[in-house]
Amino acid sequence: MIFKKSTKKNLIKNSYENFPLWSSIYLRKFMPDFASIYFFCRTVDDISDLKKDIAILKLKETEKLLLRCYEDKCDNDDIFFDLYKTIKKYDIPQKNFQDLIKSNYQDLNINRYNTFEDLISYCNLSANPVGRIVLKIFNESNSSNIKFSDEICTGLQIVNFIQDVKRDSKLNRIYIPKNDLVNFGVNEDDIFKGKSSKEFRNMIKFQCDRAEEILENGKPLVNQISCTKKIPISIFIQSGKLVIKKIRSIDYETITTRPFVSQFDKSIIIIKTLINFLLGRKLI
Repeated sequence: MIFKKSTKKNLIKNSYENFPLWSSIYLRKFMPDFASIYFFCRTVDDISDLKKDIAILKLKETEKLLLRCYEDKCDNDDIFFDLYKTIKKYDIPQKNFQDLIKSNYQDLNINRYNTFEDLISYCNLSANPVGRIVLKIFNESNSSNIKFSDEICTGLQIVNFIQDVKRDSKLNRIYIPKNDLVNFGVNEDDIFKGKSSKEFRNMIKFQCDRAEEILENGKPLVNQISCTKKIPISIFIQSGKLVIKKIRSIDYETITTRPFVSQFDKSIIIIKTLINFLLGRKLI
């Protein structure tokens, strides 16, 4: 077997994320299920950063392990046994996980996107399924909520692309549409060389403004779901906006610098959101 079960605990503990979730104290009963989803997502995402031939082998094994979950063949020794329990508890559709795997196959074969619409199609595979899974766990899955959730997840994914321009370029990937590069007069080679310019900064500003608008489109979801379930949705949106703010604070220079969100920054968002919730104030 390619995967080692012992890696699970370390992966959840050590992975750095700008978007806080695992520090939550207000949805404790859901945390084991969120942890199983998180482990699956991180495992699959990390695979696409490996050499292509190795990554394909690991993705194929992941598909087989996922199938075991849906064929009720999982046992306590399976790497995705916790995921299996979550799937059974909430009747989570297999397609959500298959799409996440599919997005990573796509990462191995496609490293440029011609238009923003092409990038959105990728987000439909790489990001939106996570929100749909969360809605299933929350028992809040309906067409209206899914629509707003997709906006939030897409917005967060795009924010991640913007902040990781330098990192992705080292993997020969550019998640900024080609037509935006052309429209702003940015040379693709300059991105690979880490060369900033006024044109590049203007293009990143445009990407930030567009991502923020998408996040705004998803805000109604906060008011449509019940009780404490509002809190993480609000935190996700605020966290995405915080990263955008950090990008603006470095003058959009993500070609040379990745914006840093500290644990203190994350904690402030969580604390303020909790206080507003307890006082009956608007969360976002």
